[in-house]
Amino acid sequence: MKKNILTRLVALLMMALVPLLSLAVNTIIYNATYDFDNLTLGTDTLGGVTYTTVNYDGLFNGGEPGKPSLPVDYIKFSVPYNATNFTVTATLQNNMISNLSSYLVYPCQLARLMNDTTPIVITPPDNNVYNSNSYYPSQNAWVVDEGFLAGENHIVTVAVMPLSYKHRVMGNIKTHQLRKSGTVRLVLSYDLNDTPAMYPIIRKDTTLRQEGYALTRSMVANPDNVLFNAPTDINMNPLDPNGLISGNELNGGLEPPDPGNISNDTIAHDGGELEQMTYPYLIVTTPELKHSLRRLAALKRQKGYNVKIVTMDDVMNHPYACLGDRIKQPDGTYQVAYSDDTGKLRQYLRFAFRSLGTQYVLLAGNGVPYRKITMRITENENTTAMVPSDLYLFELNADWNKNEVSFLPEIFGGRIIAKGNEQINNYTDKLLRYELNPGRGDYSYLKRALYSAGYDLIIGAEVYNVRRQMDNVFPVHFEISELNSTPNRPSGDSIISVINANNFGFISLHHHGFPSGLIASGYRQQQCHDYLKFLWAVNSAHIFKDYESRENDDPSTTNGLDCLNNKWFPSIGYSTGCTTMPFDTINGYESIPMNFGESFTTGKDYGGPAFLGNTRDGYTPRTGFLESAFCMELKNGYYKIGMANSLAKPVQYVPGDTVAHDYSSVCQNLLGDPELEIWTDLPQTYNGINITRTDSSLTVTGINVDSTIVSYCDNAGGIRKKTASLI
Repeated sequence: MKKNILTRLVALLMMALVPLLSLAVNTIIYNATYDFDNLTLGTDTLGGVTYTTVNYDGLFNGGEPGKPSLPVDYIKFSVPYNATNFTVTATLQNNMISNLSSYLVYPCQLARLMNDTTPIVITPPDNNVYNSNSYYPSQNAWVVDEGFLAGENHIVTVAVMPLSYKHRVMGNIKTHQLRKSGTVRLVLSYDLNDTPAMYPIIRKDTTLRQEGYALTRSMVANPDNVLFNAPTDINMNPLDPNGLISGNELNGGLEPPDPGNISNDTIAHDGGELEQMTYPYLIVTTPELKHSLRRLAALKRQKGYNVKIVTMDDVMNHPYACLGDRIKQPDGTYQVAYSDDTGKLRQYLRFAFRSLGTQYVLLAGNGVPYRKITMRITENENTTAMVPSDLYLFELNADWNKNEVSFLPEIFGGRIIAKGNEQINNYTDKLLRYELNPGRGDYSYLKRALYSAGYDLIIGAEVYNVRRQMDNVFPVHFEISELNSTPNRPSGDSIISVINANNFGFISLHHHGFPSGLIASGYRQQQCHDYLKFLWAVNSAHIFKDYESRENDDPSTTNGLDCLNNKWFPSIGYSTGCTTMPFDTINGYESIPMNFGESFTTGKDYGGPAFLGNTRDGYTPRTGFLESAFCMELKNGYYKIGMANSLAKPVQYVPGDTVAHDYSSVCQNLLGDPELEIWTDLPQTYNGINITRTDSSLTVTGINVDSTIVSYCDNAGGIRKKTASLI
């Protein structure tokens, strides 16, 4: 049986975080304590030089390029819905000093686009830091993100460095120290503003609002303040799908057509049909694919979700969506930000979240639009890329037109790239196998992971960082790594053979990528082109247009994903490579039957029900860090894959990595069912379950049914679910 969601406070208790205090209305004081038994010192080489590595179990490493790579803790706080202008200060207490060996602490390296073909330049240690009288960092806490979770719960994320480093050489005197702060006292201050940059969205259903509060409490360090900080119906009109305005307050003739007689109990949708039920799970598709998605919807109903399938025609005709994405202005009026199909879909999803109680959205079919977002790719404001992304559709508070962006979404979403009903059926088959009977009873494979890496991505230790997060989840792992001195470099054949021989619950691929495949080995510098080996999306589609064709260098005919034989052992796939799952068609790849992520999820009888990857170029090591954060959220108890992927994105390096973080978070997306729970424990089979039914009751008895979710259907066709408890 899959584990229930655990509160994040359990993970925080591992670091002995103590309760916070509040000295003033606009100030939060919090003491974060750290147990340095969780600290590990090691060594690593960079450019032929040996360095000391500093790792803390459960934390990520970060820092500016050329400065020491030290563990960073990310602590989330609940703040009032109208809080703004955040600042944080840190006071270090209970300090302990450790003298290090002769090796300097490993310097952080500049984030780098994976398709960058210029020679890799190693950033050496910054002498201003590595030969200084002062400890680095000079400040040990930063505000790194703010946003709303579940529509109305305002969260601020603070990054904390509990360790500081000092190296100083003066003549014969050498200081080489690590300062370990057992307590970091944080003071988070803010202002209150009636017109914040981002506005909360209140859901109509009070039960769902309570679930949002519970989710927020599980994440923040001050759970007792969550309800107090949320807005009330006095602040927000409960009838408006945005939770913001009443019927006649739209500006400039932007009021939508009258949807009918709206009240708290009846909400108009889909061309005037009145709806009283909530639909936590929504599928948006095209008319021609609607019928083939019924099996997937039936599975979600078995899990206890009311499911609604709508087509893009329904969305375009919906009275709240037909004008497009409407954004509230500081003066209280409304403006249409985007009036195209994607804008209308976002406005519909805002309505669905607000009034239909939608928590999970699956976008199914190539006819469901996406947004291309202009993102900076370097600190130079003139270097930008248009990145296809679903984050725009799922993060509903922010005004994307003004770059007022948060990475905490209201909706946990995923997408299926499918050109027809056959691919929808292929995907549903994989989802059913993974959810209901993985391995046909041989569940052991679910606890195994495969980590594979090509040369360029070994340098940033991406695989090491991901594996370190997942060792407790997947205690058995295999690694396929390319080292410059290794004569037998990994190939698509070898990766396929290892998967077919062992089967894995999680497959992590750290290679250069392109729409039709991955470069299994050989890094993209001119001197190593002769070593290129490929893992293709489809065995028959050997197209690699980024450089001159290399098909003849790798003549194997068994190195495509469709050569996998893991039909009954479906896996979760994650790739940090470039353009492995573009939503659009990339120039030069118009003729491929499926891209890599599409093949993994909707090819027949291989791959698995979820693939996480990039719609454009990845960033190293930034994208690998994002995967590590995803793995950490799984360990924190957020097993639903869309939720874990979404909650990982606010976490980022500090400081000096904002561009790479924002770009990577937009570029990385999920193919597959967002409500899917990854197996982090082995399934259990229950025998002797008895069901007793009367006219007024339904009783389920048996061994180990306590805390189990029991789903049933009422006479009106609505799905209900209850958590069983001992009586």
